[in-house]
Amino acid sequence: MRITCLRRDDAGDGKEVLASFLRTVGAVARYGRMTIYEGDVYYVPYSMVPYYIEETGETYVFIASKVSEDISVFKQDDRNQISLTELEAEEDYILDAVRVQEELLPEIEKKINMNRRMRKLFAKYHVTRAQERTVYLPEQTFYGRGRGDHLFLVDLLLQKVDFRNLCQVEERFARHYITSL
Repeated sequence: MRITCLRRDDAGDGKEVLASFLRTVGAVARYGRMTIYEGDVYYVPYSMVPYYIEETGETYVFIASKVSEDISVFKQDDRNQISLTELEAEEDYILDAVRVQEELLPEIEKKINMNRRMRKLFAKYHVTRAQERTVYLPEQTFYGRGRGDHLFLVDLLLQKVDFRNLCQVEERFARHYITSL
């Protein structure tokens, strides 16, 4: 299946992001020392909604997960080199959307209104919302063995371990495992 992916041009290594997380005090207390094994890449559907500020020329891009309650915003500038790329992905690794666009736009507006800086920015300038579109974030899975076995999902766009979309990946992973027996 052909999909559009949202990627960070300077994305690091997912294993490094996970290792950094596992060195935090909370992670050490919960998981202990672990051996990490690289797994498959899953594609999580997001709704991408860009807002263009006419007076400053800035663009703020909101991405809202169609799988979980995960909304992020980033300013598209020299520090955040984000690009859209087309690629062919196996349907088995593309997560199904469980949330529709109509419920995501009000959540994005709510996030704008809850953030004082964004609220002022949107009130002061002329803001144009561009057409929203569905994009996919490629997220790498890792297996950790330590005080038990754990599955981790790493979001390279935001450089974090992603726990919000993990349930859907675990469900898809279980279906793959069962059908392969």
